[in-house]
Amino acid sequence: LSNTTTYYVDVTNTQNCVSQRVPVIATIKSLPTVTFANGNTRCGSGSVTFSAGTSAGTVDWYATPTGTVSLGSGTPFSSPSVPTTTTFYAEANGNGCVSATRTAVIATINPIPTISSADVSRCDAGTVTFEASSNGSISWFAATTGGSAIGSGPNFTTPSISVTTPYFIEAVLNGCISTTRTSVQAIVVPTPIQPTITQNNSNIEAPVLTSNASSGNQWYKNDSPVSGATNTTYTISDAGSYKVQVNNSGCLSPFSAVVDYVITGFEIADEKMLKLYPNPTSDELKVSLQGFEADKLVNVMVVDLTGRALNQSTAFGGEEVSFKVSQYNAGHYLVLANQGSRRIVRSFIKSR
Repeated sequence: LSNTTTYYVDVTNTQNCVSQRVPVIATIKSLPTVTFANGNTRCGSGSVTFSAGTSAGTVDWYATPTGTVSLGSGTPFSSPSVPTTTTFYAEANGNGCVSATRTAVIATINPIPTISSADVSRCDAGTVTFEASSNGSISWFAATTGGSAIGSGPNFTTPSISVTTPYFIEAVLNGCISTTRTSVQAIVVPTPIQPTITQNNSNIEAPVLTSNASSGNQWYKNDSPVSGATNTTYTISDAGSYKVQVNNSGCLSPFSAVVDYVITGFEIADEKMLKLYPNPTSDELKVSLQGFEADKLVNVMVVDLTGRALNQSTAFGGEEVSFKVSQYNAGHYLVLANQGSRRIVRSFIKSR
């Protein structure tokens, strides 16, 4: 049947007597339909709100085209939170009947754009050029929020700046704007001034050079950097031309004035004069000063082959001093012993 129809029923008994006919009605109800269902779009994961209409009754919402329990009824309807584009379904429910099929509606999730960039440094005043990458269109700003863009695209060159200055990056993708602006720093590092060197000649055989810069020093000997010589002081162990340069986060000062050092006397002692034992050694080195005059102090210093002072002590002639060398790298080292104008040198090996 496609329309409501009346039928009749009667009863005939065994004597062929027929009852009065009684009408019975077959009622055909129209199936309700979803007359419209509108999907919606949002940026990033979350709930999406739909609207729908029906020819009769109410609208029920589902996560699948058939079966399952209704997610809710009515319009507008807010979906559960979804991380990606997801299809939901609307069904009309009226007069005890439901629509023949469910109508699909799409919750479109557009991704929020991402941004990648880094701080950039320069020495002294000038411009700084940034690079940024994003899956959206990039704009550059001078503030965390608001204001007009001061540049666009993946590359941006600042005006000339003399102090460290922050800049901010925003991106747009399919109408979605990055949640917050990404901050980058244009870092201005002042070039250090030319350092000066003072020289302490109290130990005439191993004078000490001192830079007026408290950090960032790199000492040079004969125009070559001395490995590991980055302290404020440097102890000279052999002849050469010495200077220092200061490094401030990659910005280099002019070199200091050169200090020339010439050794006027050098004596290599045999074991009777200056005894080192055990040699080689891995832990402790003992130094016997048996070849020096008694009752006069002897300055004893351990240096590496670059002239860098590692340890120092004093004792009277004829006595003995010891040095812990376990922290040294394996290799050759020198012991300098000085009493008055006499300078004696012997080498030892630090084993592994």
